[in-house]
Amino acid sequence: KDEVYQHIKGSLEIAIIEKKKQKKIFLNKETIILRVPKNVFHKVKSISRYSVFHEIRKGPFNKNDSIFKKNNQK
Repeated sequence: KDEVYQHIKGSLEIAIIEKKKQKKIFLNKETIILRVPKNVFHKVKSISRYSVFHEIRKGPFNKNDSIFKKNNQK
């Protein structure tokens, strides 16, 4: 499913991973909205002391639609 990230406060780094290449996009005061198409792997990281953002995705939530990092993975 497509996802939309809307920046509210702080700074985020969103890494888009395609064909073993990684492109980093930063959400902050200058760039506040990013749409990630379905079937595109990505990871979200706060790069400020704290970050507030919306993650918008068509529902309902289904855990099988996502791959979550386990605590012991790098």
